[in-house]
Amino acid sequence: MFSAPADGCQTKNNFLSVFSKLHLRHDSWLIFTIAVLWLFCGCGSIATRNRPHPPEQTITWITGEVDASGSPRGVLLSDNEGYWGESLLTGVEYRYESSAKNPADRIANQPETFGRRLLDGRVAGDWHVPVGQSRGPLVVIFDFKRSCTFTEADTICTRSLLTSLKVEVSEKPDGGWKELYDQPLDAAEEQKLKRARLPEESRGRYMRLSISSAGNTFVDEVMVWGRGEVSENCPENIAPTYRPELPVGTLESIPGIKESRFEVSRFGEWRSAIGAHATAPAIWAQSGAASPTEPILPGSAVINAPLRLLLARNETESAYVTLTNPSATEPLTVNVNGIVLRRAWRLRSEPRVQARLLIGGALPSIPPKQRLTAEQRLRLMVGDEMPAESEPSGAVRILPFFEEGQMLGRSLMQRYLSNGVAIRDYPRLLLPPAGSAVLMLRVTTDHAPPGRYTGTVSATAASGRKASMKLTVDVAEVTLPESDLWIRSWGNGTRQFPFESRSRIGNDARVNRQLGVTVWDGLPTPGSKAEVFGSYGQTYYRVAGIPRDYVHRGFCNQLKPEQLTAEDDARVAQHLKGLVEQAKEQGLGYDDWWVELWDEPQETNTDTFGALARIIRRTDPKVRIYMNPLFWRPGFAPQEVIMERLAPWYNEFVDISVPISGLAGDNLVTRELWSQPRFVRAFYMHPAGREGRSMAWKAFSLGFNGWGYYCYYSPRGNPWDIRTWSELSYSYQMVFPGPDAPIIMPIYEIMRDGWEDYRLLTALRQCGKDALVEELLTAYRQGQPLPELRLKALTAMQ
Repeated sequence: MFSAPADGCQTKNNFLSVFSKLHLRHDSWLIFTIAVLWLFCGCGSIATRNRPHPPEQTITWITGEVDASGSPRGVLLSDNEGYWGESLLTGVEYRYESSAKNPADRIANQPETFGRRLLDGRVAGDWHVPVGQSRGPLVVIFDFKRSCTFTEADTICTRSLLTSLKVEVSEKPDGGWKELYDQPLDAAEEQKLKRARLPEESRGRYMRLSISSAGNTFVDEVMVWGRGEVSENCPENIAPTYRPELPVGTLESIPGIKESRFEVSRFGEWRSAIGAHATAPAIWAQSGAASPTEPILPGSAVINAPLRLLLARNETESAYVTLTNPSATEPLTVNVNGIVLRRAWRLRSEPRVQARLLIGGALPSIPPKQRLTAEQRLRLMVGDEMPAESEPSGAVRILPFFEEGQMLGRSLMQRYLSNGVAIRDYPRLLLPPAGSAVLMLRVTTDHAPPGRYTGTVSATAASGRKASMKLTVDVAEVTLPESDLWIRSWGNGTRQFPFESRSRIGNDARVNRQLGVTVWDGLPTPGSKAEVFGSYGQTYYRVAGIPRDYVHRGFCNQLKPEQLTAEDDARVAQHLKGLVEQAKEQGLGYDDWWVELWDEPQETNTDTFGALARIIRRTDPKVRIYMNPLFWRPGFAPQEVIMERLAPWYNEFVDISVPISGLAGDNLVTRELWSQPRFVRAFYMHPAGREGRSMAWKAFSLGFNGWGYYCYYSPRGNPWDIRTWSELSYSYQMVFPGPDAPIIMPIYEIMRDGWEDYRLLTALRQCGKDALVEELLTAYRQGQPLPELRLKALTAMQ
């Protein structure tokens, strides 16, 4: 079983009793932090996390196998990057007992640096992904730094499909091996993934894997599952992203957010100013922003003040609220309660109006000042601190908002989030003295009857006392139409290594759909993510309209129109005919899919684009052709240059016109290109950012039926650790990956609001409210806040 700390664990009540007797002084926050970490990491929570859970049926592995036998039993023990579920961060190390030198386990551009490639979450790819051996079995020994009960050992070998596998364990690094699994080569099947399910009581600290094939043996990744000891002698290798550095004599509303710091004396003054609220179990207040820009010390007028939202009959609207511990000396444990909404004089809740609270997580939000080397990123995986010259230059921010039941694994919450320990058991929260939590209140109506609905936002302390604020939801007499829009978000779905459940894939598609997105990359082949996305409604599938080598040569300006030959014509035509046949086999009409040649055409390659588009049109005139002109120098090319390049053929060949936002406008010479009637008139933006909501208003005012933005999800490193990113920022992912669903960010809500704004404007026009529509569009062009315009529109419809 599992070992406890040598001196045993005090109960939580004993801990709180001891802490409550402390006087508030400069080191009390440090004491609290240490005590909380000891409480949560050393006691019963580990046993809960190590408890085997029933396997979830039907998962899809990264290698493509759809596996009805379910996920492995136990938790991940091997620290592979990219897994977001329950894990025990063992800090595992490994060494080779054989001559694994072809290729060696090294970083590609640093051949003398150990690469840890068997645990990096990467498969297939270039020559530097697998570890290889020319002769004999590849033998590797893993040290899990603690005694473990192993349940499964998995290997991925994408270049050696037929491999043998032997699994042995021992309590010693160099002897006493006990064989648990042995599948010889003559009994093996050709497969990229091999799952070795181990017998009961497969216990040891070390595991030796022997892998061999008839020729060269290549191994991409190893994953080991089970349960393990966590104690004072065998702690987890948490390697937290954030390490607390709170100046003496200060407190923080949210750990790590410097803007929320304040002096101890200021907290005392605040308590005196709020009167009777100072003795309340907790304090609710509405917040104007997701991430605090000042200490969370709400005034008496807003404490527990009623909250009111106005929605259409089928809409989602969000607001941010804070929950604060008013005690100067004692930590606070509360449970956030569910919200029940009812109509006046009704005892039953109304299922068509749902309100829920999501908890905000805080994490570093700015990339390092200097780009990390591959070796430095590797060191972050195993726990080393950042190089001084590459420390992040920005602050901690509240970005992910977790729904109940959708948290990361508990150890990962503590690793990545500065307030992870406080929120990881949500809806239970642990707030330090003077500490706060930020929550997103999300209300969704599902064709609800118009009228008023009321409920309570509340939290219950361990004492049984409750803190609450009233919630009123007014549903207006307006239904947002299901507008047929072409909306593209590059980076369609999130990912998890090494497998995803079917429910996770469905949740990813659903969350993307709730942004209004209707475009997906790839055709809906059976079992694919595109098929799942398409099951949610009208979808426009994107495919490459020319062979891969033409995409590269065209984009890089290595192919000129005059160089195209009859052979080129035949190759492009053959490729296109194949796509047409595939689409027909999957029951798609020509309006359901479209072809892209290459991304963001420039003035240097648009002539070639036009020549290839001519071949496509000649081969099959019904195929829809997409183009998203950029014309960036830097700075946009002159309007006359754009017209010279595109006017001879753009309106003839392009069915889906999506110029970058800066090129689309009524006052531009190129307006005659983008405004012409066609299948799709749209524009795109990157990054979407906080101005992303205005995309919908601009599209509506221009008479467009779509837009696009980069992007839904496109991390440049570990999506939960901005320190590992090679470029860009969290503006390029509006969701974080979770074990069973995406975790939304405030930018997600902004983009969803825009989609609903477009539909609201459409509803107003359909109701004959043309004067109101023009008034709203004029106010938008003048820069009036879009939330106020939305509220004005709904109020007019009540």
